[in-house]
Amino acid sequence: MAVSDDLKGVTGAGFLVLVEFEGDLPPSLDSNESGEGFQGASGWIGVGACESSIRILHFDDQAAANERLRQRINSSDAPPQIRDVPPVVHHILIEQHRGKTSEHTAVGSYLSVVHTVTAPGYGDVVSQEIEESLESLELVEGYAGHIRGHNVALPDEIWALIFWTSPPILPAPPDIEGTSIEHYRRVE
Repeated sequence: MAVSDDLKGVTGAGFLVLVEFEGDLPPSLDSNESGEGFQGASGWIGVGACESSIRILHFDDQAAANERLRQRINSSDAPPQIRDVPPVVHHILIEQHRGKTSEHTAVGSYLSVVHTVTAPGYGDVVSQEIEESLESLELVEGYAGHIRGHNVALPDEIWALIFWTSPPILPAPPDIEGTSIEHYRRVE
């Protein structure tokens, strides 16, 4: 089966800031804005056993992300949820993406987040194993795309975000120690 043009892999496709909140998703400060280097934002709530929510901010590069975060860090517009319980912020350098990215999925879409922390020095090997698993998902009904990358400061911390048009039909995760999977539904 030939891979459609919208599913062909793109290498080095930007930078993500994944902001994780306890409980409900606070109002967005970014989703209706534009700016140099800012590609878009999306908001997701946990489904099933997942009790967190996340906001994904997509940038052209790390410099654009740093500038946007610098502008927002002490904003008087920050909702109380952010001031009272600071979110966990993950900086992810995108190594590969196929199909749709977070800001191009529809509200109501689903997301599976695979997070792996490997033994020191094994990040590249594990990242390739995960990419091989992700490529096999292209034939699964409901698959819309994925992003694979690593923590910008720790290359042995691998992230994969898999986008679905319907509730995920995710095969067993790669048998890699230190791997967790959470599922979300897009709400904005």
